[in-house]
Amino acid sequence: MKDDYTLALQAVVSGESKGKDTFAGVPDNDSAETIVYAGPQISFTWSDKLSAHVGADLPVSIANSGLQLVPDYRVHAAVTWRF
Repeated sequence: MKDDYTLALQAVVSGESKGKDTFAGVPDNDSAETIVYAGPQISFTWSDKLSAHVGADLPVSIANSGLQLVPDYRVHAAVTWRF
């Protein structure tokens, strides 16, 4: 962290898994899903106090238990300030 700035390009793999929902105690058999995402992320730091990143997640594997909405992609971003 002694450089004036750094730039990084990363390949990120993430995922999420959700079991079946219940409505008023009755299980819904069409609500479980498991999704694996992969995508790029760019990180940038300024001095040792400020950093930012932005990335996109594209689904590479989708397993769901019925007809339901699943994301086409996800976008995430963050800014961090250390003090």
